[in-house]
Amino acid sequence: IKMSLALFYRGSVIPLSESLIREWSINVAAVRLAMESNLAILARSCRFEPHRKGSFVYYSVHTDASPFNSVLPFYAPFQETAAALLGSPFYFSVPERRTAILFGKESLPHYLADLRDDIFLTYETSTAALSPELIEVSESGTLPVFR
Repeated sequence: IKMSLALFYRGSVIPLSESLIREWSINVAAVRLAMESNLAILARSCRFEPHRKGSFVYYSVHTDASPFNSVLPFYAPFQETAAALLGSPFYFSVPERRTAILFGKESLPHYLADLRDDIFLTYETSTAALSPELIEVSESGTLPVFR
């Protein structure tokens, strides 16, 4: 997964290139500070919606700014909140910009049979596709498990 900085402005996502940052006379530290502040606000509006598919239990993430739902699982304070709900390690997938799916390790054995195809379908049919990868969050960090 490749991450980049972007500005959400009037319903549009504007990638922040080095030249644009220079043109606006700001520095990356100021952008990072604004990003952290905005993610903290977004995380406070987060809701976990439980779902069940067969024996598989998972949660979808919902916020007041849905185009950024997929960013939250990479944000350390959000990971702490998710770990309090799901345990550690926990797993997530962000098949497209508005979708973040999370589940605990007890559901991992059911992932391939119960949810994997849905993640791929969302990824393949989205106009804002990100990644079909399954990612683990643990004390060791955030690592892809398999594609």
